[in-house]
Amino acid sequence: ASRRHECASPAERLTVDDKFRRARTACARATTSSDAAECARAYEQYLLLIAEACAAMRTKDTGGAGVSLRWTSTSEDGTVKTYDVACGLFGERAMALAAYAGALRRVARDGLLVPVSEAATSTAATEAAMVLRRAAGAYSHLADKVLPPLKSSLDVERANELTGSFANVMRLMSLGDAQGAACRRAREKWDGATGARAHWTLAMKLHVSAMGFYRDADVQLNSNGRDWNGICLQLLAAVVVGRQMHEAEAWL
Repeated sequence: ASRRHECASPAERLTVDDKFRRARTACARATTSSDAAECARAYEQYLLLIAEACAAMRTKDTGGAGVSLRWTSTSEDGTVKTYDVACGLFGERAMALAAYAGALRRVARDGLLVPVSEAATSTAATEAAMVLRRAAGAYSHLADKVLPPLKSSLDVERANELTGSFANVMRLMSLGDAQGAACRRAREKWDGATGARAHWTLAMKLHVSAMGFYRDADVQLNSNGRDWNGICLQLLAAVVVGRQMHEAEAWL
């Protein structure tokens, strides 16, 4: 795609283009990698580069006009769909931020795959909860700060990741998952004797809190369907199962 960097001198433009190309290629490779942490780092570096460019573009009042890059999305029906994000570098930043938050969720998921028997004396669940809260913060920033200024310039047919309502669903799911990870840690520390009742009470409260986040995500999914081209069935199922699972766990 052609890119115009009004903030750079002619001698610098090749260097700027090269940096973007390399960072974007690193993100594409990391996305297909089994190393979720590498993927998160790649998108974090790309976001820093975009932030610098966006700050420079603001001084020229261009918004990165002329930048139109292609992204793929799997949030609609589980298949890969391709979109041209034509609202400048600020649109590119929005898609990259959504991808970064998704990578953080992958990092947390991989941490939670550690068997409970091996994680009882570790901090795997605690670290996963922290990472999930970072993902929720990224989705919150996306919905509240990054996307609103772009609303008027987005195409009618746009990726779900470019809608604030979808970012809010993912924020609520991430918070619910974080509470679920905290529940796991509380149960790991349950020694069956000393402080058993206190750990049970804490786990119950955390499950109730997680259930509330999934309930709110379900409400968002049911009330904002017109914002999206469709929603992946796996995502819908994850919300329903998460809500029902934590509701059941709260009373076990």
